[in-house]
Amino acid sequence: MITWRILYILFLYISYALIQGAYNTTLKYGQEHSLKERSFFELDSQFSIPEKNPLFAWIITNFTRAQENYIVQRLQYINSVTCITWIRASLDNTESTTKNYKTPHLVEFVPAEKGCKADVNSPAAKAANRWAKVYVSPECINFRSIVHQIGHAMGFGHEHQRIDRDCYIKIDPKLEFHPLLNKVNAIDISFPYDLYSSMHYRRSDYIKYAGEGERDVVFIGRYDDTLSGLDIAKIEYRYCGAKHFCDRRAGSCLPKDKNGCSFKP
Repeated sequence: MITWRILYILFLYISYALIQGAYNTTLKYGQEHSLKERSFFELDSQFSIPEKNPLFAWIITNFTRAQENYIVQRLQYINSVTCITWIRASLDNTESTTKNYKTPHLVEFVPAEKGCKADVNSPAAKAANRWAKVYVSPECINFRSIVHQIGHAMGFGHEHQRIDRDCYIKIDPKLEFHPLLNKVNAIDISFPYDLYSSMHYRRSDYIKYAGEGERDVVFIGRYDDTLSGLDIAKIEYRYCGAKHFCDRRAGSCLPKDKNGCSFKP
């Protein structure tokens, strides 16, 4: 009897070790795969993340367990690849969270019937006497657009709405003045244009690469709910006191012509 018990315990231990090893391997591969870029703007391995650690607090209400888990997973992903720290708050401790952690950045995730929508810039929402809200529907999760909405809540606009976007993409003329596609002067153009940004709409019938046929650009935007290398650089520049991407990678930031388009001298 004792021998069988020992063998059973040994069997459980070996099974756990094998499962844990497989999990760690899968997790490692997933992290590495999600950080691979489809452009030459890779993360700078020599660049250390600043010690400043700005805090954002999230509130999640009335989602299914699976939906909530996915949203939290995306927030934790952002924590793992940037200098930002997202923490959980609740409807009854938002005041203490703001006081104790000295953060004005409170974001509530709210269920929606369809689509995705987010307040841009949570500090502005707080100035309007409320925290920012991100409206998430099941199709928003299925579309892998949560990181995009979190980007809005952190104050970032659409990459494809930069005033220099015509140098890089073509917008259907019938839609170029749509409020989600028109040019916006306030969006930062000091960084290189990022076709693969989480804040860029994906390639479609109304958004295409400007040099279609000249260069094989299969993807525009992101399809895996992750950040691009330039997305991360922008977050760390805005919130953590990091050097501007062009100061760290000068060779990647080309001069611009009279139309604002980057060119190789």
